[in-house]
Amino acid sequence: MSTYYLTLTKCLDMKQPYPLLAFLSLLFLGSCNREYLDLDNIKDGGINPVFALPIASAELTVDDVLKRDSNDILQIDDANGVFLALVYTDSLERIDASGYYGLPGFNESEEESMTAAQITGFEAAGSIDLDFDFPIPYDQSGGVELTSVVFKAGSLDLDISSTFRHVGQVTLSIPSLTDASGTPFSTTLNFDGTSSVPATDANSNDLQGYTLALAPGNMIDADLNLQMTNSGNSTFTTDQLQLNIALNNADYSLLEGDFKNFILDFPKDSVLMRVFGNFDGGTFTLTNPTVTFNVSNSFGVPFQCDFQELFTENVNTGETRDLLVNAETQTFNVDAAETPGTTNVSSLEFNNANTNGAMSDVIEPTPKFVIYDIEGTSNPGSPTGNQNFITDESRIDVVADVLLPLEGFGELTLSDTLSYDEFLSPEEADRIESLLLRINVDNGFPLDGEMEAYVGNFNETTGVLDTLFTLLGGDEPQMVLESGIVDPQTFKVSSSTAVTTDLELSREALNDEGETINQVKLLSEGNRIIITTRLTSTDYANRDVVKVYSDYMIGVRFGVKVGTALNADDL
Repeated sequence: MSTYYLTLTKCLDMKQPYPLLAFLSLLFLGSCNREYLDLDNIKDGGINPVFALPIASAELTVDDVLKRDSNDILQIDDANGVFLALVYTDSLERIDASGYYGLPGFNESEEESMTAAQITGFEAAGSIDLDFDFPIPYDQSGGVELTSVVFKAGSLDLDISSTFRHVGQVTLSIPSLTDASGTPFSTTLNFDGTSSVPATDANSNDLQGYTLALAPGNMIDADLNLQMTNSGNSTFTTDQLQLNIALNNADYSLLEGDFKNFILDFPKDSVLMRVFGNFDGGTFTLTNPTVTFNVSNSFGVPFQCDFQELFTENVNTGETRDLLVNAETQTFNVDAAETPGTTNVSSLEFNNANTNGAMSDVIEPTPKFVIYDIEGTSNPGSPTGNQNFITDESRIDVVADVLLPLEGFGELTLSDTLSYDEFLSPEEADRIESLLLRINVDNGFPLDGEMEAYVGNFNETTGVLDTLFTLLGGDEPQMVLESGIVDPQTFKVSSSTAVTTDLELSREALNDEGETINQVKLLSEGNRIIITTRLTSTDYANRDVVKVYSDYMIGVRFGVKVGTALNADDL
């Protein structure tokens, strides 16, 4: 019998209208070297090869699963490896020094005149030197009693008005107000009433860097000195010298005193836990969740924090669950900073131990808020005699940390959508006789599952996702995802489990409505695979606890086996 050969001597044109066929032909024919096909294998002018072709692969790590659903992932070293926990953090609006206590100003006046005896002596001597006590009240809000102020800013503004028809000067001295070198404050104003009255003068004094020591009752001890020379004009007991003194634009770098019982009303706030936010249903019990409130206090003032509210709210259902189940956790004390420039951190943790086991029931893994409302009271139980301080940099920060160690048990339903690029044109699909989709999953997580999948087409213009046909589920078999092998002593996966599922796509399949469809062509027209997976922790029926470690991974590989009819004219 004679044997005939077909000699191929040119490379395939990769610009031809069937890119998949071109690629498959390259696989089949090899390079541009001469290849020979036995024409006895060509029947009716066609070739019927079968090609195995990988189309996608991925390795899904713990970070891939969790990073969308948490603020942070905490790594915890234990005897079996790096154990993971989700951390959700939220900071309340900070209360700073200006928001807690603002330094007030004051505006006071003093009027001085001369007695008849003093006038007689003045006229006889031709001059006079008089001293007056000038106590200045420095009232504080909320009954605060200050002992000292270090001024960061402020001005002490004075003006005088005299009806004495003589020449003189007024000196104001405040021995308890000293500059950075320790020199007491003193300032002098002049008047000349010889031509007209009232005679006036004014000045302004910058207090930056000054320190003021206050007497009990927020009093400032000041002294006035009047020196005057007789000009020959008459002097009367009704003549007066008026001094006005004002503290304006006051700010402090340090306050010391007793700040009494101030109320701090923090704004109501919340922490959003997105953990398992892509899950559509089910329950999962985390066996060791905690909610910790950390209060950083750089005020030299102790506080008592009282929870007005603390509860969770399910994002999907609106259901709320109260976390204030134990009276002992409704209040906690925050110690004062020991010295200016230092910070004290106080914490209160809510856990299963101090909530009578309620934490695991309250924080089930659905998207939900932890909502809290805190009120603080300064100097709790000490209405008087407190030794407090505040600096201009004093702060109170409340940070709520929700820590969810990934250990527990449960069952959940997850939905996700995967996109894929076109690897088969509709024209090529018409030439495919059969297509076998093989899915290989190597599961290193402690979760079993059943997966349903649908092929769909997402229209970028309209934003509509149309379902084209059922890939898994419905009348088709479901893919079973088997948990990795869990060591009962360590709760850790000791080895992964591999599962292979083959799906044969038909040119003449029946859909859920009993209609005949071409699955191969519909796959070519789609661009999304919609997956729903029901996951269950290993031995969930017995409530066995599983843990999630950093080295867990799921490997997924997709491949197709393509049977096609190639006509010799296409080569």
